[in-house]
Amino acid sequence: MIVMKSLALATIASLTVLTTTTALSQEPVPYVPPTRVTTSQADAFDEHLQAARESAGTEWLGVVDHMCTRGPVVTGSADDPLIEPTRIFDNVYVIGRTSTVVYVIETSGGLMLIDAGYSDQVDSVLLPGMAQLGLDPQDIRYVVVLHGHADHYGGSPHLQQRFGARVVASEADWEVMEAMDTASGRPAPPVRDMVATEGEPIRLGDAVVTPFLVPGHTPGAISVVFPVQDGENTHTAAVFGGTALIAPMLGDALPQYFESIDRFADIATNMGVDVVLQNHPLFDGMHGKLERLKLRGSGDPHPFLLAAPDSYRRFMETLSQCSQAQVAAAGNDG
Repeated sequence: MIVMKSLALATIASLTVLTTTTALSQEPVPYVPPTRVTTSQADAFDEHLQAARESAGTEWLGVVDHMCTRGPVVTGSADDPLIEPTRIFDNVYVIGRTSTVVYVIETSGGLMLIDAGYSDQVDSVLLPGMAQLGLDPQDIRYVVVLHGHADHYGGSPHLQQRFGARVVASEADWEVMEAMDTASGRPAPPVRDMVATEGEPIRLGDAVVTPFLVPGHTPGAISVVFPVQDGENTHTAAVFGGTALIAPMLGDALPQYFESIDRFADIATNMGVDVVLQNHPLFDGMHGKLERLKLRGSGDPHPFLLAAPDSYRRFMETLSQCSQAQVAAAGNDG
């Protein structure tokens, strides 16, 4: 289980830049180096870093390198390099940028999107990517928004209005989206449509996508679990909807956030998740996986399959330990 959590949570009160309002912002919080780091705080960072390395093994070293930092964490931006639109499983495609992607699930009843990307990149990124993959946007039936930040919901009003797609989000994050200040440049939210409910499957044709609430990053962030097909083999994929895991953005929601990581790790393990997908694939090695997928020969293992039964749990533990290391690094005693 995840350890040393109390050391990280004990520093929360000293983080002067943390507020719940900040957690709803899409903008990274500027990193302010501590004026003085106590021995106990330095020890806490090192202890969480070591725990993260132990959880990561060789499979998740990219998470440690990216997330276990005393300085600012790179969150990506709207002009990061494009990835090549790719069919990663027989029924799942990925489109977007190296930092933020949209997944398209192809079903017998139409298309289901996981997130919708930026509002101003529907025509320049999402739709051209779908065309390249031979996917018709007129077939979009659902857009599942994993959390209510503009890089995830931004394109959904366009898809809703132009193609009749139904938008799904949690009740709490419908409220988050509807509270966005569009006068400050935030994109308008979609029209309230379907509400995702804990553990209640979203069905489309032969596809079943099950949402789970993981509050913390936003009040109503959700994660989803769904089957993916690789030839005759069926696997189970999960997308944790609370990324990116940047401790200084979360403020008072940090305890809830760590609880969500623990809880979803249990859920994913119990459901036999053996594929990690991220809507912010900054630290899960997606680029290398896509390259290996291009070169995959008959009989070769699928690059997105996890290495061992405990891989997903170790992935989540590594994320948690790195987030707790960030909390320790951000604290100061002055």
